[in-house]
Amino acid sequence: MANPKICDNCGKENPLKNKFCINCGHEINNTTKGIISDKGNKTIEEIENNNSNFLAIGFATVTIILIVYGVFFIVSEKNKKYGTKNDTIELSSHKYLNESSTKDSLILKAETQKYYKELEEKHAQKEKLAEQEKRLHQDNKTQKSTSKTKFSFKSTLGDEERNGVIINTYHEVTYHTIDLQNKTVSLTTKSKGKWIKQIYHFDGIYKEEALLATTYVLQVGNNGVIEIWWNSVKGNIGYDLVDGTRLAFYELVDIIE
Repeated sequence: MANPKICDNCGKENPLKNKFCINCGHEINNTTKGIISDKGNKTIEEIENNNSNFLAIGFATVTIILIVYGVFFIVSEKNKKYGTKNDTIELSSHKYLNESSTKDSLILKAETQKYYKELEEKHAQKEKLAEQEKRLHQDNKTQKSTSKTKFSFKSTLGDEERNGVIINTYHEVTYHTIDLQNKTVSLTTKSKGKWIKQIYHFDGIYKEEALLATTYVLQVGNNGVIEIWWNSVKGNIGYDLVDGTRLAFYELVDIIE
């Protein structure tokens, strides 16, 4: 069945080919309104409304898609520029770890410097104590020397000097005895398998002070000897002869009588 035309004036149905209403003679518009199906389940208005709804839904859907795409694009660009939240957390973790590592390194460096500083202080203190002990030992030895009146030594090394130049060196045993009470010095040497003892008398004695030790000078003036000098701390004794020769003996070892 063909779709009828509905008169806008009286509402009468007219055949599709009619231009004027068969009831009232009113001109009928070309647009068909009214029932378009012989089943009568939809009208033009409903179809138009449905089309409008479809258009609205389609527009809303497209709008939502565009919004979602725009948000996704903005987030993607932001992530490219600033990184994701996980990247930020990871960067923060790396930064924290680097800061922690730097802090630990500074602490370790400070502890190491403190440790070596303490070692240096202990070493300096040890050297200071050793020097004090050495000086105390020297002072005690000097005190003992001044309280004693007789000293005996053994030497295994000596040399002969002239004008400050060593002429001969001897690796022989010699014995030396200084008697302050009797004002004598004895020198015992071995010559051709026999021990020879020479005794020198001294008239006076004086000291030559030095930084680390004191040298005692005995004024002899007999048996070809001018002076005899003796340093108990350094462990040496020397005989200055009238011809300018000096007989020096080293590595003195105390002999307990």
